[in-house]
Amino acid sequence: MTELQNYIDGYGFGISVKELASRAYSHMAAKGHKVCIVNDRYLEVDGTTYLFSKSRKHGRWIAKAF
Repeated sequence: MTELQNYIDGYGFGISVKELASRAYSHMAAKGHKVCIVNDRYLEVDGTTYLFSKSRKHGRWIAKAF
């Protein structure tokens, strides 16, 4: 989801994955999406679950759907 990826692009590697998931939750909920946090680390947005991983190659966080 581009909207989620664009939001997390604003964060560097200094933030923990749990904090990133929490902030992304608040942002996506404010935008009107159906959101929940799974196991403090994953974000489910409109029925799709995303995990957040650090990409040193790209220099940013990546939201991967699974």
